[in-house]
Amino acid sequence: MNPLLIPELIEEVARHLDLSDIIHLLTINSLFHRALTPFLFEELIIEDTWSGSTKNNINPFNVLEVRETLFRHHHRVRTLHIRSLKSRSFQVIADLPGLNSLATLSIRGYLTTEQQLYQLLTVLEKSPNLRTLYVERPPPTQWMEPLLKTIARALPRLQELELFIEGQPIVSPRVAREFFETCSSELLSMTLGLMFYSDDFDESEYEPLLLPVEGSKTHLKLKYFSLRSYVKSDEPRVAPAVLSTFLRGCKSLEVVDDTLSFKTSSLSWIHAHPEILDALQEAMGVRLMALVMVSSEDILEMENFVAHEIGNFGGQRRNDGVQQVWHTIFLMTCPPPGSASLRALVDASRKGLQKLVICDSDYVVSSELHSILHQGHSLGMFDFDNYPTISVSDLLSAPWSSLWLTTLKIRITGIPRPDVQRDYKNMPIPAGSPLHSGTMEERRLVREMDMNHEYVMYDPMLQVTSLEMTLASGLDLLSGLTRLRELNVGTMDHRVGKKELYWMQRHWPYLTDVRGLMRTHVEVDGWDGVNTNIISLPFGRASGSHREVLDCKLSFFVE
Repeated sequence: MNPLLIPELIEEVARHLDLSDIIHLLTINSLFHRALTPFLFEELIIEDTWSGSTKNNINPFNVLEVRETLFRHHHRVRTLHIRSLKSRSFQVIADLPGLNSLATLSIRGYLTTEQQLYQLLTVLEKSPNLRTLYVERPPPTQWMEPLLKTIARALPRLQELELFIEGQPIVSPRVAREFFETCSSELLSMTLGLMFYSDDFDESEYEPLLLPVEGSKTHLKLKYFSLRSYVKSDEPRVAPAVLSTFLRGCKSLEVVDDTLSFKTSSLSWIHAHPEILDALQEAMGVRLMALVMVSSEDILEMENFVAHEIGNFGGQRRNDGVQQVWHTIFLMTCPPPGSASLRALVDASRKGLQKLVICDSDYVVSSELHSILHQGHSLGMFDFDNYPTISVSDLLSAPWSSLWLTTLKIRITGIPRPDVQRDYKNMPIPAGSPLHSGTMEERRLVREMDMNHEYVMYDPMLQVTSLEMTLASGLDLLSGLTRLRELNVGTMDHRVGKKELYWMQRHWPYLTDVRGLMRTHVEVDGWDGVNTNIISLPFGRASGSHREVLDCKLSFFVE
């Protein structure tokens, strides 16, 4: 069949290839080669598994034909994922004459040498049309300033920026302020981990910090701003001095996040500084509020207090006419099903609640859980100490509203699994019985003696009516989760195998961890005051992944 007659199929095939496949495709007839060329170089992935010692793991950049072909077609490269900076691969990219078509660049490897830093700066300088930049780990402190200045100066069309998701580098307050205010005015979202203080910061540095920044810009298109930076109590003026001018210029801001899930808002750079709340009020037109309720011995007292606080203040206007909106709500215990306080939480999510953290989720009901997800258009964090259950029927009844959700801890249950023949204790399920779905009682840990009269901790959180997580069952429908970073299937009766892991590596380029593939036994001394027994924790099920998956050479961690 002439491949020129089926361009859609060719494009789909090409998107599933990596650079090592190019070596073989170069030897195919010229017609096939000409048809595939535009797509082969659209998205390049530089792996950290290329050893160059075997045929399957050969580093394509060591092949002359690949380097020459890449040089000829560098103008076609639109997406570049760098998962390793160890080899000379990144140097080949840095030596290209230009990357004007490059729209997405992600860097997963560690910057450990000056040469690697120079290569990264060179690539950034050659990519004036870059729209998305992701740098997972920070370089050493002394290289932070040139990197930040290059990003701000060389990328005027940048729209999405994620920096230092792993790690939290420290830069001077002046460098931080200049970076925020001189970044691309086209930014739509910005996520970074950054501390801006120094141990020797003194009073003489504060006044210059307040001076206008040369080239300062407003960021009228920015909708999402997430900063992981903790408050330093002995420098209460630094954070407002660094951030206030920048935040006032973000007139389209919808979500602002401190990434904290702590039991107090005192460490939040948002809520610890009235000056920053004032700047956000000027930008967003609302006053952001936080409610932190650590404990209450009286459930009724808690119920009345929470319902009163959330209902009477959230969505109301102050005497000066400014509307108040709940930004953060932290509760030790979930309100009872159908209660006034739970209805108030649903209402707060509808009015703009961005962060909801609940420690004990025993009382969470599937339908009310789904109501918060359905109405929470600004929800960014929905966090629990454990994993409450939402039924697949509720899940499919209406779509979720938030475009900014980054943290979510739930279990989806009620999925038919005829392949599952044993329950969470590895006991056979009688014919005709409904599959184990995780009742309230079954969530409690179960400690029993085995036939050797040794204590064994069984895991009732093992969920057999869960997603199978295989390509055959529809895993490819999740290919849109391109920014997924961590996946834990430890409580799911999954069937993840080698082909699923390699699929994840191809379609989820930001993935760093896949956990729960294997259920392992961990010996723990004592339990409930018993110091003489060895407990096997948790129960090792017969199903799940085969141990061979742990031998896969992948760009992310598996266990």
